[in-house]
Amino acid sequence: MKFRFKQSRFIFAIMLVIGMVAEARAQTEGKAEVVRIAYPSRGVTVLPLRIAQVQGFFQQERLEAELIQMRAGITVTALTAGDLDFGAPLDSIIRASARGQPLKAVVSCVNKPMHYLVAKPQIGTVEELRGKIIALNSFGSSEQLTLYAILRSHGIEPDKKEVQIVFLGDSPVRLEALKRGIVDATMVLIPHVILASNAGFKVLGHAGRSWSYRLPGSGPRTGF
Repeated sequence: MKFRFKQSRFIFAIMLVIGMVAEARAQTEGKAEVVRIAYPSRGVTVLPLRIAQVQGFFQQERLEAELIQMRAGITVTALTAGDLDFGAPLDSIIRASARGQPLKAVVSCVNKPMHYLVAKPQIGTVEELRGKIIALNSFGSSEQLTLYAILRSHGIEPDKKEVQIVFLGDSPVRLEALKRGIVDATMVLIPHVILASNAGFKVLGHAGRSWSYRLPGSGPRTGF
């Protein structure tokens, strides 16, 4: 399986939007403005932000970016309270906005899920997950929506308890649970799908390639 990831377009979109917002808010010429950006899990989706931070792209826009790992539900609360400037879990923020929260999406990096479904070596198909334990990051995440769409497309109804869903945290934690046999399958991002494959686990498929399920992916969202 080949893994490809285009970075330049993501980085450009992120920096353009954040730079425009910061320019409008800057009060002192030449002084770096602190912006707090939350991301839900370690993986390829946070890579554009990390590259921008390490390569000094934020500094070029007079920004001092603080990247904070935070679960989606906490991110929404922090954005609403004004403790964050941007957050990456688009799906959770859109739902909060629909409920009346003063939040809005400003950019999305991808238009399909980037998650991979991996399982124990003895599980060869999605159908074999019926009755098994599947680990996810957090309740209500795009990861959960993606998994549910995948399961339903293979005749498994998660709402009818045909699988057991547990929420354990981000990809490295869930991959460790899979290695220890605590769970039977999980959804992971690059590079953890590569680690899972190298460790002998079965990659049942890529959500963005194997299923026609479209969902905006990670990118900055703000409460402004």
